[in-house]
Amino acid sequence: MRSLFSLAIGGSDRFRRNFMKIASANAIAQVVSIVSLPLLSRLYLPEDFGILTTYTLMQSVVLSFVTGRIEWIIPNAKSRIQVRRLLGLGVGITAGVLCFVVGALIAFHTQIETIFDLPEISPILWFLPVGVLAGAFQLLWQSWYVFGGDLTRVGYSKLAQSIATMLLSLVLGLTALAGMGLVSAYVAGFIAAVIVLLSGRNKDAGSAMVFRPKRAVRLLRIYGRQMMASTALSVINISMNMSLTMLLILYYNSQTVGWYGLVFRVATAPISLFTTAIVQSFWTDAALLAKTDPKSLREFYLGSIKRLSIVSVPFAGVFLCGPLYIPFLFGNENWSGAGLLLMAVTPYLIGIIIFGSTTHLIVYGKAHWQLLCDAFTFTVAVGGFILIAVSGQEAWVAVAVTSVALLAGYILRFFIHLRANDLAMQAFDNDAD
Repeated sequence: MRSLFSLAIGGSDRFRRNFMKIASANAIAQVVSIVSLPLLSRLYLPEDFGILTTYTLMQSVVLSFVTGRIEWIIPNAKSRIQVRRLLGLGVGITAGVLCFVVGALIAFHTQIETIFDLPEISPILWFLPVGVLAGAFQLLWQSWYVFGGDLTRVGYSKLAQSIATMLLSLVLGLTALAGMGLVSAYVAGFIAAVIVLLSGRNKDAGSAMVFRPKRAVRLLRIYGRQMMASTALSVINISMNMSLTMLLILYYNSQTVGWYGLVFRVATAPISLFTTAIVQSFWTDAALLAKTDPKSLREFYLGSIKRLSIVSVPFAGVFLCGPLYIPFLFGNENWSGAGLLLMAVTPYLIGIIIFGSTTHLIVYGKAHWQLLCDAFTFTVAVGGFILIAVSGQEAWVAVAVTSVALLAGYILRFFIHLRANDLAMQAFDNDAD
C-alpha cells in the first residue's frame, strides 16, 4: 500500500509526508467550503459576491508586494539565523508598505470608489489594511515552516482559515450586512490562520519579529536585486491571475462579477486541495535539490507535471459541464449565467492544476525570465479580453478567449522552466569537474 502511494505521489519521503499533512487539512477545509456555498448563495445575492470579489482583488494585489517577497527567498536560506533575519526584514517592509496603503486610502478613497463603482465599498476599503497585515504574516510564517521542512502547523492554519470564514459568513448572512458580511468573514479567516501559525512558533523564531534597521540595510544590499525581481514577478503574476476579475469589473456589471467570483471559488476549492499541498511540499524539496542535484529535480518536476495532468482530466469534465448543474446547485435563477462562466474559464483552471504549483523559475534564480514570460502572457490575455468585450460579446466569450491565452502562457513557462533546469545541470557538472 505504501509503495502504491509513493508511486502515485512521487518525490521524497519528506515531500510525501508534507503533502499528506497539507492535503488532509485541505480536504477537510474544502469540504467545509463546498458544503457552505449552496447555503451562502441563498443568503447572499450575486452583487454581494461581486463586492467580495472586488475586495479579494485589492487584497491580493497588495499582498503580491507587501512583504518584498521575502517568503520566496527564505526556503533557499542557508541557516536558521539567516531565516530569522529575513523574517525581521519582511516584518519591517510590511510595516512600511502598510503605512503607504493607509495613506493612499485616506487620500484617494473617493477615486477608488469611483473606479470600482460598487455599493458599500467605503467601509469595506478600511478592511484592507487589516486583511493585508494578516495575509502578510501568514505568508511570512508559512515560509518559516517550509524552511523547517514540517508543514503540520501550516495544515492546521488552512483548516482554521476555512472554518472561520465559513462560520462567520453563515452567521453574518442572517444579518443585513450583505457584501460587508462576506468581506468581514474573509478577513477573519486570515486572522484565524495567523493565530494558528504563531501559536506553533518556537522561542528561536520569536526573535524574527524584531526589525533592526542596520541589519535590514545589510540584507537589502545582499538580496535587494533578487527582492525587486521577485516582487515585480509577483505583481505580474497576480495581475495575470486576477486579470479576469479586474476586466469583468471594468467591462461588465456587478452581477457578472459575482457570478464569476462564486463559480471560481467553487472550482478552486477542490483544486487547491492538490495545488496548495503540492506547492508548499514541492518547494521544500525543490529548494534543496536545486542546489545539490538539479538532475533529480528535473525528474521530480516532470513526474509531478505528469501526475497533475492526469488529475486535471476529471476536473476538466466537471468544469465544462458547469451550465448543467450550477443553477440547480445554487438554487436561484439569479445564478443562471454562472455556469457558462465556469465552462469558459476551464482552460485557465487546467493550467493552474498542471503548472501553477510547480512551474516557478525562482528556484533557479531566474525570476527575470518568468517576469518576461508572464508579462507577455498578461498583455496578450488582456488584449484579447478587451477586443471581445468592446465588440459587444457576452462575458463568457471574453472569459473563454482570455482563459485560453493564460493556459498558453503556462505552457510557455513550462518550456522555459526546462531550459533553466538544463543550465542548472550544466553549471552543477562544471562545478563537479
